[in-house]
Amino acid sequence: MMAILSVVVPRRAFAQDTGAAPNPANASMRLGPVGLTPRLQIEDLGVDSNVFYAPDHPTSDFVAVIAPSVDASMRVGRAIVSGTTTLQWMYFQKTANQRSLNLNQTARVDVPLTRIAPYIEGAYVHSRQRPNLEIDERVQQIEQRGRAGTVVHLGAFTSVDVSAAADHLDFSAGAFGDELLANALNRDSRSGRVEVRRNLTALTTLVVRTDVQQDRFEFATIRNTDSLSAVAGLDFRPSALISGTAHVGFKATNAKSALVPDFRGLVSDVNVSYVLREQTRFTVKVGRDVDYSFEDAWPYFLITSVNLEVKQAIGLRWDVVARGGHSLLSYRTLRDEPADVDADRVDVVDLVGAGVGRHLGDDVRVGVDLNYQRRRSPVPLRSYHGYRLGGSVTYGF
Repeated sequence: MMAILSVVVPRRAFAQDTGAAPNPANASMRLGPVGLTPRLQIEDLGVDSNVFYAPDHPTSDFVAVIAPSVDASMRVGRAIVSGTTTLQWMYFQKTANQRSLNLNQTARVDVPLTRIAPYIEGAYVHSRQRPNLEIDERVQQIEQRGRAGTVVHLGAFTSVDVSAAADHLDFSAGAFGDELLANALNRDSRSGRVEVRRNLTALTTLVVRTDVQQDRFEFATIRNTDSLSAVAGLDFRPSALISGTAHVGFKATNAKSALVPDFRGLVSDVNVSYVLREQTRFTVKVGRDVDYSFEDAWPYFLITSVNLEVKQAIGLRWDVVARGGHSLLSYRTLRDEPADVDADRVDVVDLVGAGVGRHLGDDVRVGVDLNYQRRRSPVPLRSYHGYRLGGSVTYGF
């Protein structure tokens, strides 16, 4: 749904639940020892009224996003090898230079022993997407990620996950790379994590996590930063009345340059759903974190977003959906910037939308959605608005 849903796989979704290896026996189909769960999603099959997020004279086009994916897993001795492959084809009828084929490949090896479960995982993302709400251009980017760790089980209800990770992000590769973004944002990240999980009930888990991270930029070394965060929250299983995750904590960033202001403040990652009388599902997403800006005067911004979706079942096969979102991008200015630079710059992104869907069996949903998105900014060229009207098909085998 426009920029908010345009990224193939969010960066922070990587390695969220390292405590549970997939079970090949739960796959929807088997090919010898390999368990497979394929899916197909067709999204935004319709009209985008502002393909380039232009402030004036927007370009309209017919678009479609087709994304097949497959989860695979198998046992090799004591180890469980698993992975997910996602291809995403973005089609534009008139603006052919915006077409792209995006790949997201993840792989993981778990070795569940009696009390410990070491694991190693990696991911490779090659996409031409809008990286976040700030960047309007669909730019080619390559990200390589790796993590290794061990889960230690302290009894039947408590586990400790200790891990280290490395991440490389590059915006300069390929014909559709961007030199401006590469000079500002190409970087390597190193991080360590300690996460404690405690099962409170069969459906609820308490999570306490501490992360330390170093970000080192290839060109814009003024953005080099060390950060420390501590969060706590609850994970709810999908079968619970309230499902999803709700994590809140504190984050401190220490810039290596005296020109870049440090950050101290609240961060959150909340994505919970509540089902009322088996007919109405309320989904609330609340996020707050810092992200790096590509603009020279503002090295980073604090993004705070709130999204609400309500889905109402009508009979056994139909549903209607209403959604709304509000995001604030609060920029931080370099300490030596001249007085004419807006030190209190805040960009606002709003989203409203509605849709209707029909379930054709247990594994297929066909829907039509209309979404309108608007960005307001004190920088005139960064403001835009537009709508997207399109159909969607979700097919889980």
